[in-house]
Amino acid sequence: MTKRRTISFRANDAARAGRDEAVHYYSRGFKTPQERAAVATFIDKTIEEFGPIVSGYPSWHPFVEDSSVPHPRGAFPRTDPVGFEGLDHTIYFRNAFLTAPYGGAQRVIDSIKKERCEIWAEEITGVPLYYYNTTPVLVKCMGMPTEADGTFSKRFALGKMLTDQLSAWDWAECGETWDDMRRYILGSPCGSRSSLFVNQETGSALKEVFELLNKHELFGPPRSQSHE
Repeated sequence: MTKRRTISFRANDAARAGRDEAVHYYSRGFKTPQERAAVATFIDKTIEEFGPIVSGYPSWHPFVEDSSVPHPRGAFPRTDPVGFEGLDHTIYFRNAFLTAPYGGAQRVIDSIKKERCEIWAEEITGVPLYYYNTTPVLVKCMGMPTEADGTFSKRFALGKMLTDQLSAWDWAECGETWDDMRRYILGSPCGSRSSLFVNQETGSALKEVFELLNKHELFGPPRSQSHE
């Protein structure tokens, strides 16, 4: 019998590594220590306000939701911002993302539709970001309900996950395992039950509800059975 591998995830280590990588990515185009220090200061202030650097959003995050952009039936969920135009050299925070296109900020700002009223954007001036002739834009997701530790509240995450997952019941052919789906539901980086978006309690609830849906074969038989 094969022993299941334990998934190790330490939020503080993941947040620290993401911060260092983001500072390097956004400062490597500059030559002077002062310019690079300015980038680090901006990244740190943005982390303080909008949460840690992440590599992928939960598929139910408001940045990913956009009813005007059809999702291919049968495709795995998206984890990157959807419905935004002109993004380039983009890094993700829990409640914001920073993009630095060469073509100007207005295309990014104009792509934010009125119905996505919780999402705002502003052009960043006064600090060099990524390279001298890019136009950085910070896109922010406001008003997300959170726990005391800054992660998304359990009720919010559960409601959003259910709304997102239930839309697949009529076309799904099989139930995917939690290990295959957790990065789409928890966001990444993540462990087996937590991420930089949700804490252990919330992540455990998400897993429990997802596996209950699979137990009752809402999405069809488990993958292992459907492919025998």
